[in-house]
Amino acid sequence: MFKLTQKFVLSLAVMVILSSANLMAAIGVKVIPNSWYVGTGGAGTWVSPSTFTVENIGTDPAKMNIRATNTQNWTLGGSPALNTFALQWGTEPNWKSITTGDTELVPSLAPAGSFPFYLRYQSPTSLSDNSLTETQYSTITITAVSPVIGVWEIQTVDAAGRVGEFTSLALDANNYPHISYLDATNWDLKYAKWTGSSWATETVDSAGRVGEFTSLALDANNYPHISYFDATNWDLKYAKWTGSSWAIETVDSAGYVGSDISLALDTNNYPHISYFDATNWDLKYAKWTGSSWAIETVDSAGDVGYYISLALDTNNYPHISYSDDTNADLKYAKWTGSSWAIETVDSAGDVGYFTSLALDANNYPHISYLDATNYDLKYAKWTGSSWAIETVDSAGDVGYFTSLALDANNYPHISYLDATNYDLKYAKWTGSSWAIETVDSAGWVGYFTSLALDTNNYPHISYNDDTNYDLKYARWK
Repeated sequence: MFKLTQKFVLSLAVMVILSSANLMAAIGVKVIPNSWYVGTGGAGTWVSPSTFTVENIGTDPAKMNIRATNTQNWTLGGSPALNTFALQWGTEPNWKSITTGDTELVPSLAPAGSFPFYLRYQSPTSLSDNSLTETQYSTITITAVSPVIGVWEIQTVDAAGRVGEFTSLALDANNYPHISYLDATNWDLKYAKWTGSSWATETVDSAGRVGEFTSLALDANNYPHISYFDATNWDLKYAKWTGSSWAIETVDSAGYVGSDISLALDTNNYPHISYFDATNWDLKYAKWTGSSWAIETVDSAGDVGYYISLALDTNNYPHISYSDDTNADLKYAKWTGSSWAIETVDSAGDVGYFTSLALDANNYPHISYLDATNYDLKYAKWTGSSWAIETVDSAGDVGYFTSLALDANNYPHISYLDATNYDLKYAKWTGSSWAIETVDSAGWVGYFTSLALDTNNYPHISYNDDTNYDLKYARWK
């Protein structure tokens, strides 16, 4: 069993096709129209029936299979074999054939999206060798079957030494991923971004032992901002891309500070950072005012402030989830506009590890975390009057390195480590139940996960491959 041996304070593509039941439950399919009355057009000729459209009438993005069948005993297939017909779609000259009973994958469709197909129907090369005549006919029927979800694409982003711990991922306006992480070979802070065709990686800070507990966010210009720990000086540091270079500064150096970091940007692109003060065992918070850093202690009631996650609401007010190690509880703090409101969310056993927080459209908090008593993945959400708490996954030793994001329906998605099998796992709320799957099981993978959803509500996950000491990335497409 994977144990909590430390608090982290001191310190090519693989594709898997999933069944339709796994994730995207809210899918509807419409085929318009779904059949034609067609006749044989003579030897070697083509008859062009109407087009048809596959439409997603559900609320989730989806890929869908289509299948072609006919009412006669003609075989839909490729010419020039005798007694065969071809039912094809696409654009000339790159026609694609669909043999009867086979399926063809429709491109990804957003909710209310549709895709037109242009088919042609080929008669045999010779009518003299069979019993068909030009007056015979068949009804060709197109059906949408097994609305499917797509595939996971998995890549190694950086394999230069021991890299990929403490990952933090964000997506830009093009849905391109940006990742901050630790280079543990050189103890440097590194950064990777997808350019549209390849990964560009660089070292951001190499001044001493830096780069643990990274947290990344992108501003309105898609420029990265990264907060991280300087383990040489025990300081909280912050780097931002100016458009031409990295601007790096120390935010807090008052004692041993700057681990268990979480960063968010407000509507002015100003950074807000929550972090742990290991000198006083307190939860601290820093924000940029436009001219200086304002720093304060949020909670000092015992040994508090581990496994921190920060989000800003529509008023730019901070909300923070974290662990109370004195009482082994999950705690939550929010700024009301005049003071910090602090409460215990879950105290049922040893809980509150690896917290990840997101706010929904009502500014209500949702939190994923580890229950270390039962080694389960748990989830808590504020309903408007109380906390609703449930176990998401209890299949073994699960729930480490959780990362949570909310989709357009305010449904939670969570990435995490399965420490029984050392796999990367992913859970999604479908509206009625949790859909859970293994994303990557190639070795010991799934450490330091970071999850973001793109504009299609598709998940993207950065994580560490501890077998090969690489930075990896998975996306749903």
